[in-house]
Amino acid sequence: MKKLYFALFAIVVMLASGCEGFLDENPKSSFIGVEAYANPKLVYINCVASLYVPRAIPNLSEFDQVLYYFDNCAGDMVITPGRRNGWVDGGPHQQIFQHAIDQTFSKLADAWNSVYTYIALCNRSLDQVKEILADGGDPNVLNPYISEISILRDIYYMVALDYWGRIPIVESGSASIADVKQSSRSEALKWLIEDVSTLIPDLPSAQSQKTGEFYGRMTKAIGYTLLMKLALNSPIWSKDNWEDGEYIAKVVKDNYPEAHNFPSPVVGGGKDDDSIIFPPELIKTGRFEYNMDDVFNKVSAAGKNYSIKCPDGTTRNAWETVVWCQEQIEAEGYKLATNFGDNFTANNDATSPENIFVMPMDEDAGFFQSTVFFSMNFDHAKQIGISIACNGPISTIQSARLWGYDPDTMTAADPRMGQTVYFGVQKGKDGEPLVSTNGTDWNPQLVYYPEYSRLDYQESYAGAKWDYLFTYGGPRGGKKRDWDFSVSNPAFYNNSDRVVWRYADCVLAAAEAYKRLGNEGKCVEMFNKVRSRAHVADYTEVKPSDLLDERAREFAWEYGRRTDLVRFGMFTLPTDDKFVGVPAHSLGGKFQEDPTGKTTVYPIPLSVLQLNPNLTQNPWK
Repeated sequence: MKKLYFALFAIVVMLASGCEGFLDENPKSSFIGVEAYANPKLVYINCVASLYVPRAIPNLSEFDQVLYYFDNCAGDMVITPGRRNGWVDGGPHQQIFQHAIDQTFSKLADAWNSVYTYIALCNRSLDQVKEILADGGDPNVLNPYISEISILRDIYYMVALDYWGRIPIVESGSASIADVKQSSRSEALKWLIEDVSTLIPDLPSAQSQKTGEFYGRMTKAIGYTLLMKLALNSPIWSKDNWEDGEYIAKVVKDNYPEAHNFPSPVVGGGKDDDSIIFPPELIKTGRFEYNMDDVFNKVSAAGKNYSIKCPDGTTRNAWETVVWCQEQIEAEGYKLATNFGDNFTANNDATSPENIFVMPMDEDAGFFQSTVFFSMNFDHAKQIGISIACNGPISTIQSARLWGYDPDTMTAADPRMGQTVYFGVQKGKDGEPLVSTNGTDWNPQLVYYPEYSRLDYQESYAGAKWDYLFTYGGPRGGKKRDWDFSVSNPAFYNNSDRVVWRYADCVLAAAEAYKRLGNEGKCVEMFNKVRSRAHVADYTEVKPSDLLDERAREFAWEYGRRTDLVRFGMFTLPTDDKFVGVPAHSLGGKFQEDPTGKTTVYPIPLSVLQLNPNLTQNPWK
């Protein structure tokens, strides 16, 4: 069944070849003949299954996909550092982390084109199914297909809304440039909520993470999760003026002020000493202290005043809708897995009761999970038999601190760190430590050091220690701790489907909603369900900062960190790893604090504005 869903059907080639962007004048010109839709099976294959091809669907959870860059890599948990002769690439990785981008940034245009090209593919399939329905097709067969395609499309409309705010809503594959109008952010949100609420009843009650008829497809639980996310962020996404500073938290204390604007970690005599900028105690104490209570209260009040008509016909406010959606998802049979790591194990399509939305990427699907390989060092990969590795992204100092990492003992208080990133001494199939081939005079073993996470490893660093740390410094991520050495191709040692949304997200969203509604008891109860599953101590009181930090610990390297930071007013603020004066490559730009909130929405790519005069730029400078 899996191979059927993810086969590369001819229609995808034909559609993609005629769809370089959403502004095509006459997309219908690329439709294949009516014989492709002669029976329900062919309608499914050509209009629905074709949209799930791994190379066609924009990936929300893989590091090498541009949508992931603008979510996780712009947040506070993941860095792609510049290293000597590696990962500078003109500076885009550091620019995204530093928020130093503008309307000409090429990856921004890639992200826009990726989203809207896929939306166009969905719209063309919708046009075909609706045309068949109008010609007398069976509504019992076709209406669920319409809902399935539409929900898949609306997920990417939500991404566009999050990233660019004022977006065009295109509902037909036959739309011309003249038809494409720009909606305000609040209008786009309203349309999305109404569309999703209307579509959910026709979605199947099935568990999409499990092999079978609906494996990897849109289901009611995915629809409810999408509605939950729209409700959770509605106070932000309904605000058309996002540059007034209303929803920006405050830095109340800088614990290391002497580090700011320090020009270089190199001190007298040419010896490297970055202890001023990255003091040893930083990983335990944190550089900055914040107050997000005022923002939390304002967002809470706005959510109470935002009305949503739910699929059951009842109108609820934003937070009530979040709780209602969590209850519906639970009724669909979802629950927390017994162990956190069970969601990411090999063959997780058969084991997880928690994963709601997955992208099949294992050996059967013919598409491997790449985040681990992009992150892993060459030595690490080579010594366990994998030829694919890039020595790329690492986890931040801030993330290590949130997990309670202790550099003296190289242990973490929160076991989720060990199930999310590789750190400390790395071992091979035989359980023995792997050997380092770099800086062996300083350390003969392959060790990842969280305390040496850096945005940039300066050219001025020298010596055996720094040669070693250029290569191994920083923990490596991927949400994958075990390896399936039974598969035939080493590229699939991470033989698991990629998790996009899971039920723990719904539980913590409900905890947040209860907190915002003033129900402290239910907030603590829901919050501790996730804590208990992780085998860490319960809380007796949950503060706004606790909600944000727990989401970081639970969902590190998963999609959605950006929206969490924006919702809590923290996206534009400095962190332990990015601040004014942090050492950065000259191509990567410098971090600029933004007290207005202007940079919480990305600029629309200049190339898009030049193609369509109906669109106007967001405030961004």
